[in-house]
Amino acid sequence: MAISKITDNSLNITDLTISDDLTVTDDLLLASDGAVIKFGADNEVTLTHVHDTGLSLNDNLTITTADNDPQLTLISTDADAGVGPRINLYRNSSSPADDDPLAFIYAQGENDADELTDYGFIGFFADDVTDGSEDGNAYLILKKDGTNRNRVNYTSTETVFNDDSVDLDFRVESDNNTNAFFVQGSDGAIGLGRSTVAQSGYNNIAIGGALSTTGSMIELYDSDGNRDGKIYANAGSLYVSGENTNLYLTSTGTEGIKIESDSQTTISRSGEGPGNNHAFLTLSYHLAGSLGGFQMYTYSYYSDVNWRLQNNDTNGGRNHNDMAFIRSGSTVGSVSVGTSGTSFNTSSDYRLKEDHKSITDAIGTVKQLKPINFKWKKTGVRQDGFIAHEVDEILDYAVTGKKDAVKTHENVVLDKNGFMVASDITKEKFDQRLVDSDDEEQSPKGETTYPEGSTWKATHEDIEPQVMDTAKLVPMLTAALQEAISKIETLEAKVKALEDA
Repeated sequence: MAISKITDNSLNITDLTISDDLTVTDDLLLASDGAVIKFGADNEVTLTHVHDTGLSLNDNLTITTADNDPQLTLISTDADAGVGPRINLYRNSSSPADDDPLAFIYAQGENDADELTDYGFIGFFADDVTDGSEDGNAYLILKKDGTNRNRVNYTSTETVFNDDSVDLDFRVESDNNTNAFFVQGSDGAIGLGRSTVAQSGYNNIAIGGALSTTGSMIELYDSDGNRDGKIYANAGSLYVSGENTNLYLTSTGTEGIKIESDSQTTISRSGEGPGNNHAFLTLSYHLAGSLGGFQMYTYSYYSDVNWRLQNNDTNGGRNHNDMAFIRSGSTVGSVSVGTSGTSFNTSSDYRLKEDHKSITDAIGTVKQLKPINFKWKKTGVRQDGFIAHEVDEILDYAVTGKKDAVKTHENVVLDKNGFMVASDITKEKFDQRLVDSDDEEQSPKGETTYPEGSTWKATHEDIEPQVMDTAKLVPMLTAALQEAISKIETLEAKVKALEDA
């Protein structure tokens, strides 16, 4: 030790070494910028003054294991303390002992004598929070063990991840290509789930995941807390459902598709007049599966259930094709709704025809036709008409289909005589309709829908009937009538000549 100078109240000492404890009963002043306090036999830890900034705690440790990381340890030896070691943070305070801290950090062990019990945690509290009462404006609690803890709360903006009444699992993670922002309440509801496989080129939001036992659901509520609808997936299917009311698909506030509470679907625009109803429906087909087309079911019990084609033009004398039939790019037929009647049209333009020939021996052809009066097997109603395959032998262009063709149908209903009255009807629906137990879901109240004695079969082979267009007989009948008229006129001329002789 070297003593360089002794003055009043001052002792300058260079390289002072003390081999035992040192007790200082008043202030200890390190009066130079960059002063350092060194700890350990090897001086491996230093506490250094940083000019106009603060203190820097550094280490010169050689890290060999995870347990040998640099550590700053605060220990409370009072087993009865309400809270554990605590770091207080002040600002603009000259007397910290007399002021409450701006914020503080402290730890508490399990079963400490405090209102926050039965778990270990570290808490970060701000503003007027005192002694862990959690009545301030901001705090964060991280639990070690126990239940009902893991909290972030900022009451100035009411940002709360959870409280003591629920068990909330909140996490953001990335593990084995699994991206998740995951929230789960005590009832098992999942707000946002995980995507196990990222879709290339997309920014993904995945709902559901491994913890979803049934499916995934988005629930939509109004301002009164009533659920208005839901979007959910289950077993590979996606559902969009209105809650006891209608479901709308709209664009810029204009109704496009409306599915009503009874499952009826309207494709239209709401609130528009007769001249401005925009609706378009496209139906396609499946080439390999013989699927597609359009089916509409009516029921004679209900007089207003029908196929309705309405022309809203109120000016008479203007007509066009309200329904067009097209094949190979050309219109081959149409339906025109007129002011006083409906026209069922087929193509007849001269520009579509060539190699014109007059019909000859029309009377001979007509004489081959065999018009008959017959009775329909199903209804017993008598009617005049033809047998299709007999007409096919004479005028094949008037008949479609093949003689004696059959087709196998599934889930059919047969009347007591074995005639098919319905197809694609499940056994369950058949049974409900047969005893009228469906409460008007499948048949009108008080009706069994099917004739008495009807039965159900899983498969049934029925005829594929030939059909004919009797309108195509008109040209031949006209030609035959013209031939007959010509002969009549010839005979009349001869009779008149004999009378005049």
